[in-house]
Parts: sequence; structure tokens; C-alpha cells
Amino acid sequence: MIDCSVTQSSTEGEYRFIVIDNGIGMEDSQIPSLCGGLFKTSKRFSQTSFNGTTGTIGKYGVGIKAILLYYNTEITVSSSTLSESSIATYQLGFEGSSIRVRNKKQTAKPTPLRNTLSGTRITVNHIRGNGALAYAFLTSYLTHLFLLNPPFHLHLSFDSFPPLDFGKETPTLSPSLREPLLDVLPALFPAGESFPRYSSHQEEDVFSLDCFLFVLPPSTRSLRSTGENSCEDRLSMFLLSFGNSKPLFSQSRECGLVAAVLHYPHWSSYGMKLRFRGQAEDRFVTLLDCGVEAKEREGLALVVHLRSSAPIPFTSLTKHSVQPSRTIDLLMKRCLEDVLPRLRERNPLQYVSRASQKRLLVYRDTIPSVANSVTNILALMEPETRRRCLALLHWEEKSLEQVEGEMISRMNAILQDTINRKRQKQ
Repeated sequence: MIDCSVTQSSTEGEYRFIVIDNGIGMEDSQIPSLCGGLFKTSKRFSQTSFNGTTGTIGKYGVGIKAILLYYNTEITVSSSTLSESSIATYQLGFEGSSIRVRNKKQTAKPTPLRNTLSGTRITVNHIRGNGALAYAFLTSYLTHLFLLNPPFHLHLSFDSFPPLDFGKETPTLSPSLREPLLDVLPALFPAGESFPRYSSHQEEDVFSLDCFLFVLPPSTRSLRSTGENSCEDRLSMFLLSFGNSKPLFSQSRECGLVAAVLHYPHWSSYGMKLRFRGQAEDRFVTLLDCGVEAKEREGLALVVHLRSSAPIPFTSLTKHSVQPSRTIDLLMKRCLEDVLPRLRERNPLQYVSRASQKRLLVYRDTIPSVANSVTNILALMEPETRRRCLALLHWEEKSLEQVEGEMISRMNAILQDTINRKRQKQ
């Protein structure tokens, strides 16, 4: 169980954020290193207890360093394991490239709790911002996180706002949380962009199919040659899988397909994970696929959503029950044929080969500095020499500022022409 609270500080516009995790805790000597694990995953591994519940052993490094860098403040971490007789409290601050210990103290555990008390408490002071906006953001983020990655158990209390509880004894979804992935994706990536949905309806709306293309925000993209995680890797945090295969379509009578795919790992080779709520009044399956043409897949996600108000008959969870859907294929083709040309016109550089794209990006970014370097050299010349150089370019009547602007404009035009020619060859 994780308990979070946000309380108003004595200074107006500042808040105190406290997180209490009643897990296994951290040993005294390991607290600084665990809290300083830059770019370590927040979930090292999961363990299943004797009563069947799943807990997570975590590292706090990413979140803590982000807080210290953004707010330029300290944090206080108190933690203890079952085997320790005291609680260690550290004040940590960010200096240079690592976290430093500013202060440390030990507090003896209360005698009745000496053998049963464990966990971690993290306190961050001097967080500045708008409380209403922060509450709205946390509500949206935790709601969608719970929807995509159940179950976890969390209680959030926020000054002057209703408390939030996620994950009771049975991790069920309330009607307000029963949302398809095509509605969740824009909320997870608000800087992304979705295009109009392409729909097919049959049998008086008993069956409906929606399809749209979602463009992931630039912050989630990366060229594979950089060695960074791809969009697929980053989105895997939300239990989504991707691949190059065509969209596939299947259902289950007894259990959700998320559980089925987890139970049959070889299904992941098909490149996506379907979500199905078999007991919901409004049944649906949502498919998310990044298998758009290889040269154009960076940053693009195709979302296909099936909704039915009637029972959806499925009999088997075996590999052979997964069948291609001609309806999905046709709708996907219609979506891509309409949207991709518009994307090419808006950002043609995205749709050239990756090797050329990398070189052209370098050229585009260096154009202003090249133009500035040329005008700096011209400024150092003798007036007569500078006049002869500008005359050769027919710019003798222009100031150096005008020359720089003209050079940038011409080089951008040459770059755009190069991009257009490369696109025509592909």
C-alpha cells in the first residue's frame, strides 16, 4: 500500500509532498545509493506474497533526482527494514552529478513495533505551483495508470480536494474508469496528436469499429541509431506491446485478453496486446499497433477499437483462434491512405530514410550557425574587401543582418529541395 499526501505549506503557493510505502524498506547503508540510482527503473522486480498479492521492490532514483533538479530543494527519506531496530533518516540534496547526504540521524523503533515496522517515508518541501492544476493532473495520471496497469494500491490525500483511492481488496474498475485505450492514449501523451476516427457500423449499432492514427509527441521518439529506447520500449511501461505484424483480432469468453496474453507469452510475437472487458455492459476490444510501414513507423501508432452491445462469441484461447480481420485491414488502409499524405506535407523530413534523416537534421540545425559564422568573418574584413565579397553575391546594398537572413533563407530552400527529391525516390 502506498499513501501519498499533498499539504499546504506555511508559505503561500508552496506544498509539502509525502509518500509512505509500507513495503520492505531500505537498509540504512543502502539509502543514499538506492535514492541516487539515476535512470534506474522504479520497479526492480515483483514478488508474490503468501496470500497471493503482488508487491514491488523499487528504486526511487529517477523521481527523486527529477524533484531535486526541478525544484532545487532537499528531500527527507526515512526508512527501515524488519531486521533493523532503528529508523534511519537522511536529508539528501543534489550537488554536481550525484546526490549528497546533507544530514543523517537514527531514531529507535517503538518497542511494540520493533519486529513488525518496515517501509519508507519520503518528504519533499517547497514544491511550488497551482494546487487545482496539480490535483487535476494527478487525478488523470493515476486514473489512467490504474486502468493500464492494475492492480496497485494507492491512497492520495490533497488539501481542499476529495481523496483518491485506487485498488481496494479486489482491483475492479468503476464505470468512470472503464475506458478504451483509444481514449486513454491522448491522456497519457497530451502533446501527441490524433486524427479523425474512421468508423464502420453494423446491425443497428450492435457492432461498431473505430480506427484512428495517433502521432506520439517528439519527447517519446528516438532514432534507433542513438542507442536510446524506442517508442515501443517506453510505452511498454503501460503493458502495451508492438510489432510489425498486421492487426489481429480475437476475443475470449471467460477472461480478459490481457491476462490471456500474459499467460501465453508467445502471443507477444503477434505484436500487440488486446484489452477486453468481458463482464462490462459495453464490451470492447482495443488494439494498438505501431506496425505502420517500416520507414514511416517512428512516432506513429494505429488504434483500432471494436465496441459491441451484444455478446461477442469466442471459444478458444489457443494460438489458432487468432484470426486476421478483413474489416480492420480495410479500415486501417483507408485511415493510412488519408492521413499519411497530410503528415508528409506537414513534416516531410520524418518520411525519408533514417540515415538520410539523421544527416539532414544535422544540416538543418547548423544552418543558422553557418550563416552567423559567415557574417562574423565579413565583419572582420576591411571595408573594401567586404564590399567586393558582397558584390560577388549581388548583396552589396545589404547590411550584415540582411545578409545573414538571406543566407538562412537560401540554405533552407536548398535543404527543402533535397528532402523533396529524396521523398520522390522512395
